[in-house]
Amino acid sequence: MVSDVHAAVDFLQGGAGRVDGELPPLDPARIGVLGYSVGGMVGLISAALDSRIAFVASFGGFTPLRTDTDAQPTGGNRRLWEWHALLPRLGLFHGREGEIPVDFDDVLMLLAPRPCLIGSPRRDREASFPAVLDGVERARLRWSAAGNPAALKHFAPDTPGRFQKAEQEVFIEWLRTQPASKKD
Repeated sequence: MVSDVHAAVDFLQGGAGRVDGELPPLDPARIGVLGYSVGGMVGLISAALDSRIAFVASFGGFTPLRTDTDAQPTGGNRRLWEWHALLPRLGLFHGREGEIPVDFDDVLMLLAPRPCLIGSPRRDREASFPAVLDGVERARLRWSAAGNPAALKHFAPDTPGRFQKAEQEVFIEWLRTQPASKKD
């Protein structure tokens, strides 16, 4: 899925690929990603690995891996490596989650100082809200060190995990606040 995002960025920036008709005008310096749930996780990882992605918004996209054991209400990391086979190698750390070499606070830190919106519902059954909050706060230090602490925004509604009208409106309003390209 991350490779698919990178291929989409290749297409938007350089026209690699085919399209029927014409693309609308776009600023290749303002390419961003938005995702919900697994898409939010993929968006974060894609942006962390591709500096051409100017901003990222992730709704319900993660819970920290090192603390997500089988004993957690989420079902633990098993849902990522066994139930859905999204990260099969994560199963190598079953019962040793504290040894997972990379976690989402690390991924978030790679995004700094680019604009990043994290939506983490307080009642998301797929995430531990206190663990997500802790990871976001650890990552916030990187944005502060880069001189752009306001570029990391954390939205934490008291709702279950979802991406409905209220969350979409938060994203649209956040997107409107993002600066235009330096080419403008």
